[in-house]
Amino acid sequence: MTFFIALGILVILSVVSFFLPLKRDLKFYLGQAFLGVIAVVYLLVTCSASVPTGHIGLIYSFGALSGQKGEGLQFVAPWQTVKYASIQTQGKKFEKMMSFSSETQQVTVTATINVRVIPDHIRDLYRTVGDDYFNVIVAPRVLQAFKDETVKYSSIDIAPKREVIRGAVRDKLAAELQENYSILVTDLLIDDISFGDEFEKAIEEKQRQT
Repeated sequence: MTFFIALGILVILSVVSFFLPLKRDLKFYLGQAFLGVIAVVYLLVTCSASVPTGHIGLIYSFGALSGQKGEGLQFVAPWQTVKYASIQTQGKKFEKMMSFSSETQQVTVTATINVRVIPDHIRDLYRTVGDDYFNVIVAPRVLQAFKDETVKYSSIDIAPKREVIRGAVRDKLAAELQENYSILVTDLLIDDISFGDEFEKAIEEKQRQT
């Protein structure tokens, strides 16, 4: 809208000055040419966007998401705007996720996940989910995946099966997120596994006895 207003002002100034009873000399025509140069420069500036490295330029036409552009200098139509969406790997640490073992013993897991969006499909993700896709899509699935996996094991088996649990959760999330949302899981780490105070005390007591 700003582009059309500014361009309209330039056109009006040019037309008005042309019909005014002014002397048609070299200065007049130079002034007309100057206005034309300003219009061209303004057109080039407003119709270009520099998409940062590691980002995709999402193109909006009259408020609707209509396309996307890659990194670097890109040209867009005057009625279009550009918003930048990151396709870089982002990581998030989940502190003390509550889960349970097969005998309903409380299990607390701290884990870190790294994800990134497939560039060719980020437009569809933003259209269907929005820019807060991590909290909307990824985070709840991480919590549920750990709950679904730890409940398969007894409390004493969870720590020894730590790597098995990590692999199962990672594979489940990778398959679901990539197939449905074009989100790649690049890594998943289990930082810590702990249990309820009573269970921890029982383990410590058993270790002292042995």
